[in-house]
Amino acid sequence: MIRDLLDSLDKLSPAAYMMAFMLGLQSGIGIYQLTRIPVLWSCLSISSASRRDGAISTCVFCLSMIMATILIGVLSVRIPSFTIQVSIWTRAIYFLLGVICVLSGLSVAGLILYNEERLHGFFRSRGRLVLPVAFLLGFLFSLLETPICPSCGSNISLISQATLGAGKASAGLALLALYALGQCMPLFVTGAFWVLLWRRAIRPDQLSGEVTWLISGFLLLLSAFLFFWTS
Repeated sequence: MIRDLLDSLDKLSPAAYMMAFMLGLQSGIGIYQLTRIPVLWSCLSISSASRRDGAISTCVFCLSMIMATILIGVLSVRIPSFTIQVSIWTRAIYFLLGVICVLSGLSVAGLILYNEERLHGFFRSRGRLVLPVAFLLGFLFSLLETPICPSCGSNISLISQATLGAGKASAGLALLALYALGQCMPLFVTGAFWVLLWRRAIRPDQLSGEVTWLISGFLLLLSAFLFFWTS
């Protein structure tokens, strides 16, 4: 699909934008990109006190990832060796992400460093922090993980070089945004699932909410295992 996309970039037909989105969707359901789901789910479980909060946090989380993807695309053109330089640190970055997922998973699952009342109380009393936390978490995770993803980094670099590198700035930014939007579709599905189930299943004051926290923690631990295995 990337070859078809590159061939269509000369004319920048509407098909090129659709292919960019579909290519992002294809990347978004890859095993490495699916590690974003437990990160988002845990963020929602910790910080969202209502269905509305969950929906807005999901959109902010995805928006931050789209912005990070565009930034990576621009950097790959401005600094041609950017992807190579980042790849040198692949093992260290995956190890760091693994450690973060382990600590977060154990905490969310209630095994270490966990005080539910204090954690929920912190976000209830500081509601304005919810969206900045969701934005920062999504942006940093994408900025670290995307360049070293086996397919994402190369796809973004090729799109950027063929558009931004050729002076087609507006088209390049639009294609990168659509590619990233495609990657985020599994996250939007996750957010919609969370919002639909919040009232009946995953409210923090219900037993099922406690089970959700436990599941979120173990999903993060599974993501950590993937990062450690890759590194």
